[in-house]
Amino acid sequence: MSGTASPGLADLWWAGRVAVVVGASSGIGLATARALHARGARVVLMARSAGRLAGIAASWGEGALAVPVDVRDRAEVERQIAAVAAECGRIDILVYCAGILYLLLADELDERLRDMVETNLLGAAWVTRAVLPWMRAARFGRIVYVGSVAGHIATVGYAGYAMTKWGLRALAQALRAELDGSGIRVSLVSPYYVRTPMLDGELAAGPLPGYDPSAVLEAPQVAEAVLRAARSGARELILAPWSIRLGLLLGQLLPGLRDRVIARMGRPLIEHRRRLVREPGR
Repeated sequence: MSGTASPGLADLWWAGRVAVVVGASSGIGLATARALHARGARVVLMARSAGRLAGIAASWGEGALAVPVDVRDRAEVERQIAAVAAECGRIDILVYCAGILYLLLADELDERLRDMVETNLLGAAWVTRAVLPWMRAARFGRIVYVGSVAGHIATVGYAGYAMTKWGLRALAQALRAELDGSGIRVSLVSPYYVRTPMLDGELAAGPLPGYDPSAVLEAPQVAEAVLRAARSGARELILAPWSIRLGLLLGQLLPGLRDRVIARMGRPLIEHRRRLVREPGR
C-alpha cells in the first residue's frame, strides 16, 4: 500500500494503542484494521460476522481481538465495549466503518431505510456513547467516522443512504464542539465510490449518478486517510476527484444549478428502474 509503514516496523505513535474498528469484517473497515495492526496498534475487530472476525484475528495472531456485535442493539454495544475496555485497560481510537447501502428511489423506500439508519447512523451514536467515558477518563481519544461524498450531495437513488451520512456529519460536528478541550478529537473521512462489496451491489442496481470507473478508490487508500485523520485530528478529509470537490463548492454557491445537474445525472437510473417496473423479470 502506498504510503504505509513497512510491516513489522511499528510506528511509535500507534504502538500499543487500543483501536476499536467497527465494521472490520470487510471493505474499508478490514483495510483500516489491517493498517492499524501493521503499525503496532492492538486492534479490536467489531462486526456482526463472528466467524469471519475470528478467522481474521486468528490469522493476524497477537494484537488482534475479535468481538462480534450488532450495532443496532445499544445494550449489546455497551456490554461489548465495557468488556473490551476491561480486557485492554483503555480505548484510544474508535473507527466507525459499519455501513449498508440500498440504492432506492423515494417511492421505493421501505424497511431497508430503517436498516440503513440503524446501522449507519444510530450504531455510530451507540458506539460513540459507549467509548466516551473511557476516552474522557484518559483525556485522550481519536474518533473517526467513515462518511461519504453522499454526506455532502444527495443524488438520485441515494436519498436514504445520504440521510444517514448527512446525519453522521452532524454527529461529528456536534461531538467535536462538545469535546473541545477534552483531548479527544473527532474526524470524518468522506470518500467517493470505493471498490468494495458495497459498490458491487450499487453497480448491480443500475447506472450510478456521477460514476467514473477511473476514479474509484481502493479500500487501502481510504484506510490510509483514516489513519491520517486519526493521527492529526483533521476535521474532515474528502476523498474525491477534483471535479467532485469543485462541484461541492459550486453547489453551495449555486444551489439551483446543482439541483439541475443532479437531476440530469440521475435520469438514466430513474429510467432504468421504471423499465424494471414495467418489465419485471428483466
